[in-house]
Amino acid sequence: NITGPEELGLFEVNEAAQLVQSEADPNANIIFGSVVDQSLVDEVRVTVIATGFEGFELLARTPQRVRRRYESRKRVSSEDTDISNLRVGDSDIEVPPFLRD
Repeated sequence: NITGPEELGLFEVNEAAQLVQSEADPNANIIFGSVVDQSLVDEVRVTVIATGFEGFELLARTPQRVRRRYESRKRVSSEDTDISNLRVGDSDIEVPPFLRD
């Protein structure tokens, strides 16, 4: 599970999932998700739950901190652009081929 602030984008979530994938067994079944935690600022938490280690000697490892910078992206808002006076004519609209007669 990848937990981060609201500004965390899909690119960063995918990058974190790829880091986990690169450390896992090639045959591992990895399922990941993401959660927004507004209390996190400039921080991302990655939680891994692993099973199926029968017959292997397990070595305790301390959690690793990976520092990566990500740029927050500007939120798109309908307040940024006034489109109330926008005029669209028939020549501006194209009918998709599968809907044409």
